[in-house]
Amino acid sequence: IIGSVGRYNEYKDYKTFIAASEIMLSERKDILFVLIGEGLEDNNEELKKLLIKHGVYDNFRLLGKQNNVNELFLLFDIFCLHSVSEGFPNVLGEAMSSGIPCVSTDAGDAGILLGDTGRLVEVSQPKQLSKALLEVLDLPSEKIKEISILGRERIKSKFSINRIVNKYEELYKEISIS
Repeated sequence: IIGSVGRYNEYKDYKTFIAASEIMLSERKDILFVLIGEGLEDNNEELKKLLIKHGVYDNFRLLGKQNNVNELFLLFDIFCLHSVSEGFPNVLGEAMSSGIPCVSTDAGDAGILLGDTGRLVEVSQPKQLSKALLEVLDLPSEKIKEISILGRERIKSKFSINRIVNKYEELYKEISIS
């Protein structure tokens, strides 16, 4: 199960993700894609047409907006962020802190968050994205466990609320001295 969480808009680049899913499904038929977020429902005709056009509709579950995303993360074998533009992608950090192996496009601060704990690919490159996702799916379970632990530890050590508060305090002290 490859999951994605975000609202439906052009910046999230569902076209690339769906094109990547078509490539993946041409090699493996045992993949299910789960989309969670506002506008990611069966009544989104634009999205539905895109899934049908690529021949992947039956391999997608569109769950729409959910209030229990942290619980749903645990269903994913991989989390995928496929945006063309981001600021600081909180959802990537949430997936990492949930122990989910992640594949992301190099949008915004995704690379800073991910570090060397997942796979980072260029934006709008379905072949790269599909290759990275398949590589992670094919990793041995020991390696998946290692990546999961490294991702969690990275978020805890570099992006915890206490660390962020300390960084702001340091910045304010620096500003007030100068």
